[in-house]
Amino acid sequence: MKIYTTIALVLIGFNLVAQNLQKFYDKINYADQLMQAKEYEKSIDEIDEILEEFTFATKLYLNRGYANLFQNKHDEAIADFKLYHANHPEDNREFIYFLTNKQKAAELLIENYNGDYTPDPDYYYLPVVSREDSLKGGMRLERACFDVNYYDLKIHVYPETKSIEGINYIHFNVLKNTDIIQLDLFQNYSLEVRWNDQLLEYTRDQNAVFVKFPEQLHSGEKHIVSVKYQGKPTEAPNPPWNGGFVWKKTKRKDWIGVACEHLGASSWWPCKDHLSDKPDSLKIRVYCPDDVNVVANGNLINQGSNQSGENFYDWFVSYPINTYNVTFYIGDFINFSDTVYSAKNKYPIDYYILPQNEKEARTYYKLTTKIFDVYNKIYGIYPYWKDGAAMVEAPYTGMEHQSAIAIGDDYKETRRMYKDKKLKYLVVHEAAHEWWGNTVAANDMADIWISETFATYSELLIQEELIGYDSYLDGVSKINQQIYNLWPMVGRSGVNDNTFASGDIYHKGASMIHNFRCIVNDDAKFKQIIKDIYNHFKFQTINTKDFLRYIDSNVGEEYLPFFKSFLYRHEPPKLLLYTQKLDETTTEFFYKWSNVDAGYYMPFCLICENNQKYRLTGTTQLQKFTVYNSADYYIPTAYRYDLKMPKNSFTYFWIKDIKPKNVSVPVSRGSYAEKGTMLGNSKHGKWYTIFANGNIRTEENYYMNRREGTTIFYNEKGDTLNIKKYTNDTLTGSVISFNNNKRVESGYYDGNIKNGPFKYYFHDTCCIAAKGELNNNIKEGIWKYYNKHGNVCCKIDFHNGEKTDIKYFNNNGDEIEITDTISFSSPMPCYKDGIKCLYDKIYQNIKFSSTLIDTLFNETIYISLVISPFGEIVSAKTEKSSSKVLADEIIAILFKNNDWIPGYLNRNPAYVKIVLPVKVKAV
Repeated sequence: MKIYTTIALVLIGFNLVAQNLQKFYDKINYADQLMQAKEYEKSIDEIDEILEEFTFATKLYLNRGYANLFQNKHDEAIADFKLYHANHPEDNREFIYFLTNKQKAAELLIENYNGDYTPDPDYYYLPVVSREDSLKGGMRLERACFDVNYYDLKIHVYPETKSIEGINYIHFNVLKNTDIIQLDLFQNYSLEVRWNDQLLEYTRDQNAVFVKFPEQLHSGEKHIVSVKYQGKPTEAPNPPWNGGFVWKKTKRKDWIGVACEHLGASSWWPCKDHLSDKPDSLKIRVYCPDDVNVVANGNLINQGSNQSGENFYDWFVSYPINTYNVTFYIGDFINFSDTVYSAKNKYPIDYYILPQNEKEARTYYKLTTKIFDVYNKIYGIYPYWKDGAAMVEAPYTGMEHQSAIAIGDDYKETRRMYKDKKLKYLVVHEAAHEWWGNTVAANDMADIWISETFATYSELLIQEELIGYDSYLDGVSKINQQIYNLWPMVGRSGVNDNTFASGDIYHKGASMIHNFRCIVNDDAKFKQIIKDIYNHFKFQTINTKDFLRYIDSNVGEEYLPFFKSFLYRHEPPKLLLYTQKLDETTTEFFYKWSNVDAGYYMPFCLICENNQKYRLTGTTQLQKFTVYNSADYYIPTAYRYDLKMPKNSFTYFWIKDIKPKNVSVPVSRGSYAEKGTMLGNSKHGKWYTIFANGNIRTEENYYMNRREGTTIFYNEKGDTLNIKKYTNDTLTGSVISFNNNKRVESGYYDGNIKNGPFKYYFHDTCCIAAKGELNNNIKEGIWKYYNKHGNVCCKIDFHNGEKTDIKYFNNNGDEIEITDTISFSSPMPCYKDGIKCLYDKIYQNIKFSSTLIDTLFNETIYISLVISPFGEIVSAKTEKSSSKVLADEIIAILFKNNDWIPGYLNRNPAYVKIVLPVKVKAV
């Protein structure tokens, strides 16, 4: 019998296990379905339930991490990925390392960039700065003393040895007296420098060449030096980002190019290699084998051959040009062209392609003229129309070489796909650089975001203009998915900083400009602002400070916190969000921006059930928004959005859910502690401050860090002192004051100012002593004064605080005439809190100058006062004093502390004159 019982129990156990496993798999599948449906928050709720019941399911931390990541809840996602990695250290996928380890992230980015840089842990793991970087990026005196206006470069290219030789004639103006200048040429080249047919001495430090002149060059002079050189140029590991020469062959013919944006032009030709100094024009002659031809910047002005069997091609650039934009292409190119027409001129777009790719190229370039038309419209006429435009088939991905744009990737879109496949990324992006990067140019690598940000945002404008606004939003979502937030967009000045590797100067920068558009919330105004920025800075080299000064002066100071937050912080703004369900279909949302500069504001979108969509503008102050008739909501991100959301509400940021927490702060304000509830960094709900003896000092209600509702003040004994009402942290509403738990004052405030009916009470009986209206702290209209029997003894009419009429009454309510003031009564008038208290108030509030102290010390000033039946000073004058100023000040203090117990004659309050002696003394 026992055997059968045991077997039955085992079978039941197996059945239960099977049922639990089925439940587990069902819940897993449901959570996965929710993820596929982009119901990320619901998926998280389901995963939480699974983890609570099935604690072994630690792989779900990865799923929950993704669900948080897709909602831009970055901190929660990182916490989940770390939990996953702690439970599954065998999973060494790079994605997890990238998100959870900043140093590893930097190493992966640099490795992908093919750089040999070491991350600097002291500066966001950007590459460590070397002396070579400082010499390349800095503006030393030897560079600042001269300005190049023209280069005349001749270069021989030898494919069989992968070497070059050439000579460059450098024309420059002297800006400051000097006998030494810095030129730049990589150390792998030999060189000689001549000036006026003299061979010049030079020293080399890294890739800098310090040329010594035999005499002083004077400011305003024009000079020419020639630099003859030869050597093997650096081969590009990952062009164009990690650049250099690219030596290839196609159909057994040479196909050669060079790209050197960050590497520098001095990697292949001698020049003043700094972004701030563009020559006004340039000529380049390239010698090549006779079975290929050469394309370079500008216009082809001459070609021929020499006795060595080399062909040469002369190209001339008639506009200012960045040195890194100077380039050439060698190949067996054929050519076809388009023409772009504008209101003022026309110019050609030439396409230089390899013969075997002509069919693909003609299809690829089909929309090029339309792209240029859009840029002409939104920014201004193509800036290099005299030189024309060109697209050249390059042996590397692409590059914005001025008037000779490199197009690679074999006409296949491998980097970014648009909704309309006819639009080609390389054409759209690199053509935009003719306006942003080549015409409006950065003068330091730290500010290269100016080039890449606006070129990348231009892609979005092209999609909007040629496809539609939905395509624009689709493009915004795609670039937002490619933001890393590892390094600030603005780099370190003067050190040839490298911010390319993370890609944020492209994608985060474009997202920043889109966010700015959402803030402006007027598309026509926004586009005019961008056009004005371009036209203000065209043909200039600028930095971030120049850009911000323009925003401040010409667009609006209120936008500076936005741009500074995005440009100088490596992480994006965080939306601190707290939700509170009031019932099944009513939700309160509390929100504010953090990780931003003071004054920051930006909209975001909230989408709720029943097709409710809202554009809310957050600031650095906690705000509240209530949604009715909706049980569910989400905030659009790059992974889930609605094309029908309110215009200019789809912005980029991280979200941080905040929950109320109880806080206790011991002795935080000197003599008392405090405790209450925090919502993020804001006080929210009931708060108490507490005396050292444990008694409550204040009982306050906070709403998003601002006092709201009733606040009660107590003394150390626990007696109530005040009951005040606040609205939005200002005293607004009723106020009641107490003394020894007896009411002494009541009234109304409006914005911390007494406004409305006020009542004052006798301290001993709590009966009304006076009542009337206060207007901005000043008595206005009829004020009634009472004796302790509750009878009106006086009525005073006030206008702007001045008495205009006074009436007196006896105990029967009959108006009486006051003709005499007595000097003796029984009892005599006395100050409510005692004469010692009155003297203390005088001494504490009077201001003694050193002169008055010297002349009046030990003098007694006599002031005569008339105390009315209702306990007020009705007149005061000086009886004796050496200083009228001092006596007047004492009288003013007495009127401010005007609370007396009146004197009585025949049991009725009377007007009584007294003389008050005040002895001058220093406190």
